[in-house]
Amino acid sequence: MRKFSTWIVAIGLVCATSSATAQTDDPPDLRGLWECEDAVILFREGEWSEVERSVEVIEQRGALFRALNNWSLNPNIDVLGHTFGESTVGGTSPWVGVIDFDNRTILGGAFGDGHQFRGRLIDRDTMQLTMTEAGDHPWSSRTNCRRVGGG
Repeated sequence: MRKFSTWIVAIGLVCATSSATAQTDDPPDLRGLWECEDAVILFREGEWSEVERSVEVIEQRGALFRALNNWSLNPNIDVLGHTFGESTVGGTSPWVGVIDFDNRTILGGAFGDGHQFRGRLIDRDTMQLTMTEAGDHPWSSRTNCRRVGGG
């Protein structure tokens, strides 16, 4: 009888551990409009500017999402950015992204452009973003964003 009850306890522990390990939280819903703080942006070999940005997550299926990255540079500073190979002071870049397994880290890239982004969810309506692009027109920037609509 003692061996039988020991086996029952052991099997119960294995089942409980397996079910707890297999259980995961659903990725957070990112849909909606995220307004970002104005940020400094560094282009090429020391060209500094300021950038305004908003990100609208327009579709999400599980951990995958599509977004529109709307940005504009300070027109009073003589620096141009690039979107789809064109020099400009602003534009909209379509993004595709994924929420990592920790449900806090966000990774992705711009469709038709070359930049990548990485983010971290601070809470349901706050995220931090870093963005970089390599190549002929490299740049780097980071900002804090707050959801103001949707979600």
